[in-house]
Amino acid sequence: MHGDLSMFEHTSRGVVYMAMGMSYLQEAVVSARSLRRQHQCPILLFTDQDQGAVAEGIFDEVVPLERSGPLPHRDKLVAMRRSPFSQTLFLDTDTFVAGSLADAWELLERFDLAFAGDRGYVDHFPADPEVPDSFKEPNLGVVFFRASEALDGLWQDALDLYDQLVASPAFGAPSCFFAQPPFRLTLYRSSLRFTALTDEYNCRFANYGKLNGPVRVLHGRLPRARHNEGNLSWVGEQLNATHVPRVFFAGRHWALMPCALPITHPYRAQPMPSHNRIEWMPVAVAMRRWLGTLIRNALRWTSRRGS
Repeated sequence: MHGDLSMFEHTSRGVVYMAMGMSYLQEAVVSARSLRRQHQCPILLFTDQDQGAVAEGIFDEVVPLERSGPLPHRDKLVAMRRSPFSQTLFLDTDTFVAGSLADAWELLERFDLAFAGDRGYVDHFPADPEVPDSFKEPNLGVVFFRASEALDGLWQDALDLYDQLVASPAFGAPSCFFAQPPFRLTLYRSSLRFTALTDEYNCRFANYGKLNGPVRVLHGRLPRARHNEGNLSWVGEQLNATHVPRVFFAGRHWALMPCALPITHPYRAQPMPSHNRIEWMPVAVAMRRWLGTLIRNALRWTSRRGS
């Protein structure tokens, strides 16, 4: 593992991760192990961590990557642009591969990019009269793409626009800016062919969404449990208890089941077991910290009142 990308020049398919910081590196290891169980393809890691901290046998190559900003969002665009593969799957570190991805690779026979759409709790779209709000923001946590000069230009344009937006006072502190808004704007103006992945390939299980079929990729972090293979496998099992159409939010999900007596409606919403894994020790630690902060603030307030 010496950061040599030339060894992959004639490799058709591979997976790329980018992990800046030890916590993200640990997540990447969990994700890559889940990927290994489903696919045998080269896995490349870009990271700012010492190579001695990377477990042997997980990644085929580890490439040093220096931070280019306060947060690693810009570095994600850099890592995707530097992929040496003809066809690449980029995965965020907080993903977990729960099923086969074989048919998603086939999309790259017709399209330059494939990704799921993103819809945050609140949209943060940079104002641009040429790009309508109805053009959905791509989620860059699970992205299939094929190499070309046009795509390389798209990455560079997104990086340039990122830097422009970060420098603009309208967007506040640079550390708060993400890579997806500039990528969305540059993608709209490009001539590249792209398509949408179904939600099963980018299941934002900790937020809200819909499913119809087996979950292939989990994407997110459990709010009240450790980010490990056991907990994430359990979440996948809960969400895949049935494959009929279903919706989920806030750790709960409902399945659309046929009614035995379809008098008023042919379907009914059946509650399914919660997929909100809770480990009480971390919760207790968080509560203790919260109570400590509350007590300290109360004491400060009391002392100020007394003076």
